[in-house]
Amino acid sequence: MFAAGGRPSSQSPPVTDVVARLRIALLGGAPTLTADEVAAAAGVSRDLTQRLWRAMGFADIPGDEVSFTEEDLQALRRTAAMMARDGLAEGDILHLARVLGLATARMADSVVSFSADRAAAGGANPIDAGVLDEVDHLVVYLFNRNMAAAVQRHWTHAAGAEESAVLAVGFADLVGFTRLSQRLDDTELAALIEGFEAMASDAIVVNGGRVVKMIGDEVMWSAQPAASSEIALLLAETFDDPDLPGARVGVASGRVITRAGDLFGPTVNLAARATGVARPGSVLVAEDLFEVVEADPRYHLRRLRPRRLKGIGWANLGALTRARSRPVAP
Repeated sequence: MFAAGGRPSSQSPPVTDVVARLRIALLGGAPTLTADEVAAAAGVSRDLTQRLWRAMGFADIPGDEVSFTEEDLQALRRTAAMMARDGLAEGDILHLARVLGLATARMADSVVSFSADRAAAGGANPIDAGVLDEVDHLVVYLFNRNMAAAVQRHWTHAAGAEESAVLAVGFADLVGFTRLSQRLDDTELAALIEGFEAMASDAIVVNGGRVVKMIGDEVMWSAQPAASSEIALLLAETFDDPDLPGARVGVASGRVITRAGDLFGPTVNLAARATGVARPGSVLVAEDLFEVVEADPRYHLRRLRPRRLKGIGWANLGALTRARSRPVAP
């Protein structure tokens, strides 16, 4: 597709030909089956086949259009076998398809965007058979690694002591991001977001926390309550730079509902509302964390007047800072 140096050559084949070849390589061959044929061969109703396809994030394809490969058929057969073997309801498998579809769609877009950006900058085109094979192995490796971590989190939570059911949940967002984004070009904006994600991720995971999700200028994270103060302060301090928009952070602690890797419940809502009223560069913690913070000599907590938070009511919040060292009296 690209000549030496990565730039399109005058002998490059049409883009449509390149895309077709890549699709064949990725899908395990050229399409030979219709949706109706795939459903019939897998022993799955056409209705469920279509709903699974939509749940994975793809638009409807007419039942008589040749658009599917043998790998599509094998995937549907495996899905049907899993439903029968494990007694999964249609709702269960549709939920799983939706979650995995969203995650893998983002992964795929990231790889292709990286490829396009690199090629535009004059680098070699990284989408070829060799790289595709390596990415395939890397994705499986990362999935297995994350599965191992998720299993440990889940079973520690389910079978552990009472305190294991309690998590600190926090948010950090960039203040003035919308206004700033209007002044940046696409490259500068992408660099800002990438830098925010990298720095936020480092601050969270280095202290044993977990990045729950990132949405543009905001990161949601969780951690054990004892580790939450350090994470929150690192997030606020990391973005204390005149060349960057400031970050505000809110943290709450309590029981949470876990669903598809996301967290829900009053604790999450309280953390989000606390973040919304925090000042740039500051950290606000909810009342359930007061004792944890005050028991740690590294930190200082200034209890604030009760504040009414939208959708929650009156809440007790405290401003978290690092403790100032005091001279020892003679």
